Amino acid sequence: MWLWVLAVLAVPGVSQAQDVPLPEESIGFAPGENYRLADYEQLKAYYEAVAEASDRVELEVIGQTHQGRDLLLLHISSPENLQNLEHYRSISQRLAMARDLDDDAARELASEGKAVVWIDHGLHSAERAHAQAGPHLAYHLATDQSRETQRILDDVILLMMPLMNPDGHTVVVDWYREQRGTAFEETDPPRVWHEYIDHDNNRDWYMLLQNESQAVAEVIYNSWHPQIVLNHHQMGESPVRMFIPPFDEPVNPHIPALAVRGTNLVGEHMANRFAGEGKAGIQQRSGFDMWWNGGMRTAPYFHNMVGILTESTHRSPVPRYWEREEITGTQIIGGQEQPYDEPSVFYPDPWMGGWSTLMQMVEYHHTASMGVLDVASLRREDWLYNKYQMGRDAIAAGEAGSPFAYVVPEDQWDGPEAVEMLRVLDRGGIEVHRATSAFTADGTAYDAGSFILYAGQAYRAHLRDLMEPQNYPERTQYPGGPPDPPYDMAGWTLPIQMGVESHIIEAPFQANVERLEEVPTPPARVANAGSSHYLLDARSNFAARAVNRLLGEGHEMARTGEAFTQGGASFTKGTFVITSRGETTTDLLGELSRELGLDFHGVDNLPGVESHRLSQPRMAKYRSWVKNIDGGWTRWVFDEYGFDYDEVYDADIQGGALAGYDVLILPAAPARNLLRGHDEGTMPDAYVGGLGTEGASQIKAFVQAGGTVVAWDGSTDFLIEQLGLPVRNRVEQAGRDNFFIPGSLLNLDVETDHPVTYGMQERVGAWFVERRGSQSRSFEVVRPAEVDDSYAEERRRADAPRVQVVARFAEDDLLASGWARGEDRFLAGHAAVVRVGLGEGDIVLIGVRPQFRGQPRSTMKLVFNSIYMSGMEGLLQVDRVAIPEE
Repeated sequence: MWLWVLAVLAVPGVSQAQDVPLPEESIGFAPGENYRLADYEQLKAYYEAVAEASDRVELEVIGQTHQGRDLLLLHISSPENLQNLEHYRSISQRLAMARDLDDDAARELASEGKAVVWIDHGLHSAERAHAQAGPHLAYHLATDQSRETQRILDDVILLMMPLMNPDGHTVVVDWYREQRGTAFEETDPPRVWHEYIDHDNNRDWYMLLQNESQAVAEVIYNSWHPQIVLNHHQMGESPVRMFIPPFDEPVNPHIPALAVRGTNLVGEHMANRFAGEGKAGIQQRSGFDMWWNGGMRTAPYFHNMVGILTESTHRSPVPRYWEREEITGTQIIGGQEQPYDEPSVFYPDPWMGGWSTLMQMVEYHHTASMGVLDVASLRREDWLYNKYQMGRDAIAAGEAGSPFAYVVPEDQWDGPEAVEMLRVLDRGGIEVHRATSAFTADGTAYDAGSFILYAGQAYRAHLRDLMEPQNYPERTQYPGGPPDPPYDMAGWTLPIQMGVESHIIEAPFQANVERLEEVPTPPARVANAGSSHYLLDARSNFAARAVNRLLGEGHEMARTGEAFTQGGASFTKGTFVITSRGETTTDLLGELSRELGLDFHGVDNLPGVESHRLSQPRMAKYRSWVKNIDGGWTRWVFDEYGFDYDEVYDADIQGGALAGYDVLILPAAPARNLLRGHDEGTMPDAYVGGLGTEGASQIKAFVQAGGTVVAWDGSTDFLIEQLGLPVRNRVEQAGRDNFFIPGSLLNLDVETDHPVTYGMQERVGAWFVERRGSQSRSFEVVRPAEVDDSYAEERRRADAPRVQVVARFAEDDLLASGWARGEDRFLAGHAAVVRVGLGEGDIVLIGVRPQFRGQPRSTMKLVFNSIYMSGMEGLLQVDRVAIPEE
């Protein structure tokens, strides 16, 4: 047992503290012990017991996971503070919003208020230590009688989320217990440890799409507004025991200087505490930067908060001994290569070997948490006032203009998705207004109903960062060396990737507005109710939600192959035609119109345009035993938009199961993962192997018989290689020195008259991503082999590939947001999306990530339309194409 626990028990007369159970008394072992992991039910029961026994702890349920487990939040402070929680929450909120306050009033509130600190555990479930550290921190704060703890409890209100990802935690603990004592004890589960998105639950903090993210955002961005956020993590095995701030370059220019300085200050305070406790191996300024807005510790910067990350080593319950001679190699610190066994400015106390255990990491996370709480207490008034000052300055800068506001007109290509963008901003604490009358801004007239996002608000940094393009600085790992990638993405601008028209307004203007407490669904209607047919335009992604519901309930439907005008309204190619079933249909369309913001136009005389009957596609989504986060996001998108699908595994496809489907979806993955899967001996036998040549043969036969396969990013390589498709990946051999796009938004030019692109805009922003062994790409049609005989020309025509290019990378203004090197040479003007004919079927190859992290609403139709194409009757097959001479 730790010394600080023994000290608590030695204090006489602490009856209330003695009522709080030790973690091992409730759970049956001390979390962090070798070969053991506490599961969700054990942890939940322990926190409930602590809250019941201690007047320093209150427990709140702030939401549910996708699988229905409670999301717990502990409020930990002095009993007096807990009795006045709402009062102190209000002070924190008033200072954060910085409105209706002057500096003197803010000083008084800062003097009266309590520092609010958020500490979370268990976000990444495969990083096992911090979830096991939570009970020890809760016990310590609930029982310890030291002067330091008493001061912290008096000065600080801790919002402690003990388990950010209960569903994933359950997956990881169950897998470990199943494999304990076997050769696979230290493997990770062969599925995502979240209902959908696994590691990407730390990539959802500006979109806020997942249940867990939304529950947390409501607390920190719309209710409590903490001054400091501590997000615990673990990294791979290395001599470094833990990374803490300061962070590496670059810094996003929208982040306030006080947030950067405050983060550095907290990091140094933590480092001194580690040194004082004799805990070696603390690393700073290595790898993790302050550019990207999307992580649990990075999004707070754009909300005027200090964001702290810890990354400890040794994620396994299985101990490891490091010999001194194993401490070799180098690390990159502050852009410089440093040996692991030599001290440096940001690694002054190297760890020189010995036992590495999960309990050791639990203790390191405890020290990190206490270091943050200590400095929060010592500088309580400064943190509160600094938060006010950042908000005050943001409001003043916005009200002065450049920019003054962002206007989102009500009339949009895809109105419901424009509303979704505004809801994303609203969830992140951004104030949304709507004009109640027409107005003029920067010389442009806007109608009543237009949405206005004023830059003069406390979280201006967050607003600007999401609404304006990013320009990532050109960086190399060393002078003249290869590019130095950002920690995550380089660009992510919401209007670009969501296909929303928005205008940056530089000069101040006047408008009559209303503040929206929630962003409403767009006004919509069912026109000419009681008609024999209804028309639904294809522009909105939300049309897929309606169509899938209608098909699922047996409605007869078709899609038009032409654009047309009917009753004064314009309709795009691919408009959906719904055959009415009387009152049942009218009622359902009314419900869908109100829920989704879609217009349905009733007609008794159908327009005389080409149309194709649409049946509900029988869809299979491939699922490998190699964990695939992009596959999880694909499931989320399909569930969100109401697609019906089955998941098929290697054995299913090898056994001929595709014969029962119309379309197969292959999410992004390296071709090797699809072909080979896990190697024998690396996982239990049930989870080894991939599709293999037999699976590839079955997929080829499926397409030749009339099926459709849709693949994107890395999985396209599998189809090109295994099915012998007449296209190639143009960037495969480019090399980073010549071509590098670490995660940015590029412009595509779209052939909008194609069934794959129905309802799309002519130019869209798309995600080009290099991530986890899979890279986006452009395509080139392969020239047939030369034939040297008298029938050469006829044979060339007969063997010409059946390929249609349906979208290309733009030749002008290709980079929309982020960073790109070599894009003009390798991408501009080249194919981004192709439809390849094979036998009686189709293969759609998408070179970008069309549904990346659930974000790019401008490109999701590439997937949706490809699915519907498999259910459309009478479409022409892909014609053979001539290859231009080089």
